[in-house]
Amino acid sequence: MKIKSAFYWTAACAALTFAAAAAVAQPPPQPGSAPTWSPPAGTQVTVNKTNGRVGFLMPSEIEARASGDPAFAAWRRTPYAGSGPMPATRVEDPSLPTHTLYYPAALPNRMPIVLWANGGCRNTSVEFTRFLGDLASRGYFVVAVGRNDVPFALFGPGDQTPPAGAPPLTTRGGQVVLDGLDWITKENTRTGSRYFGKVDPTKVAALGQSCGGGQVWQAARDPRVKAVAAMNSNFPSATSGTGPGGAAPSDGWTVEKLAIPAAFFIGGPGDSAYAPSINSYAATPATAQVIKANFPIAGHTGAYTAPMPEWVAAVTGWLDWQLKGDARAKTMFAGADCGLCKNPQWWFEAKNVN
Repeated sequence: MKIKSAFYWTAACAALTFAAAAAVAQPPPQPGSAPTWSPPAGTQVTVNKTNGRVGFLMPSEIEARASGDPAFAAWRRTPYAGSGPMPATRVEDPSLPTHTLYYPAALPNRMPIVLWANGGCRNTSVEFTRFLGDLASRGYFVVAVGRNDVPFALFGPGDQTPPAGAPPLTTRGGQVVLDGLDWITKENTRTGSRYFGKVDPTKVAALGQSCGGGQVWQAARDPRVKAVAAMNSNFPSATSGTGPGGAAPSDGWTVEKLAIPAAFFIGGPGDSAYAPSINSYAATPATAQVIKANFPIAGHTGAYTAPMPEWVAAVTGWLDWQLKGDARAKTMFAGADCGLCKNPQWWFEAKNVN
């Protein structure tokens, strides 16, 4: 199996489709900002001569691509302790062969649970090792789809068939996300379990990057999921499915039925999820509590490899607000002192947060 130049194909798959963007309403500009956007210096811009689609690779994505396979080897070899106050570890429990766990090494009691689905619907969280370690180091028990020894699926030329008997390179649907929740919920009450009493199953958020956003949206039908976030992704709507002009899902589970707090964390116009997230956000119910936070230097994949501290702070701030009831964290998104509202690095919108 060919797994070389993984970042090349990750970045290539992240190329932005602007052809449909003109068909949707654009968000209002931030106070004091121009209504247009120019890519930062060093951005790679491509145009498909056949269909006219414009693609962007942000500088952070180009840098990540350049690190290539050695970075993947390092991530597989070494868990990331994170930058938070609780050094994290990464565990592949033999009784849960379909997932990887990230949590504080000290294993405190009653941790909130974060369910994670990967970009590309890949069956490995290896490219998100540092980001998920950062979440864990802030007191979260992360249950991520896939194992880190599963090869990184490349969406381009090359053999994509796993060896006989090996796990699939990608997964589909929300059940695989919920399988992880089922497992840790049982372990939390099993006498003799290492994880006995370690999580709070009433505090669960589901986060999915790119293709994984669709998986966590499906998982969010489960009433145990209390908050859901599309990371460089969107949720299907009744009018546009998963993107402008797309078909709505046949089961009718669309963002118009959102009944829990939700977030869209997007990497600005250089993110392939930018236009679809505009539609998703607009289609959320008038009564729903929703934020849409754009960080334009991130692009589609650039926030995770280092990871970007601003991105980590925003995501963990939202989790702290939703799952820990942290009033200080809420001020990043709401109130007269709303942090992201005033931060010129972010383009921020919200509904029903005050």
